[in-house]
Amino acid sequence: MDETIDDALLERALDGAPPEIRERTHAWLDADGHALLGIHHPDYPSLLRRIPSPPAWLFVDGDPTKLWYPAIAIVGTRVPTPDGRDNARDFASAFARKGLSVTSGMAAGIDTAAHLGALDESGATVAVLGTGIDVPFPSGNRRLMHHIAETGVVVSEYAPGTQGAMHHFPLRNRIVAGLSLGTLVIEAAY
Repeated sequence: MDETIDDALLERALDGAPPEIRERTHAWLDADGHALLGIHHPDYPSLLRRIPSPPAWLFVDGDPTKLWYPAIAIVGTRVPTPDGRDNARDFASAFARKGLSVTSGMAAGIDTAAHLGALDESGATVAVLGTGIDVPFPSGNRRLMHHIAETGVVVSEYAPGTQGAMHHFPLRNRIVAGLSLGTLVIEAAY
C-alpha cells in the first residue's frame, strides 16, 4: 500500500466494514492511480470542503488534480428522451471545449451522456459514484468508468466493494454539486 495513506483515516473509512471489504480496499489501494484523500489532504478539493457536510474522505481512481478544475455538473433523468440525451452530450462537449470539467454521477441516461460528451472533446470529466469506488452503477458503465479513470477521475466516499443503497445516491449528489461551480439539470422531475 502507498506509504502516503493515512492509516488512521483508512481505519475510520473501514470502521465496521466486513473482512472482505477491508481486504478488497487494501488490494485496491495497492494499485497505481488509486488514493484515499482525507479532508485535510492538499489534493482534497477546496470547493468540496465548503459544503455543509463534506465527506471526510474520498477514494480516488485517476488524477486527483482534476478535482480542482473548474467544473459544471450535468445531471438529470436516467430515462431521457433522445433530445435530452443529445442536449446533455452537446452541453458537455461545449463546456469541455471551453476548458471546463464536467461532473456527474455516472448513472444511466443524462449522466452517461454528459460524461461521453466531455470525453468526445478529450475534456476532463469527474464521475462521482454512489457505490464503492470499484463498483460501476449501472454495471453496463464499467468500460465508461475505466475510461474516465484513465483520462479524468472517479471518486466515491464508499470503500471498494460497497454495493449501492438508495440512501447513497442523494449523498453522492452533494459531492457532485460540491465539486462544481454550477449545475445544469436536463429532463428531471420537479
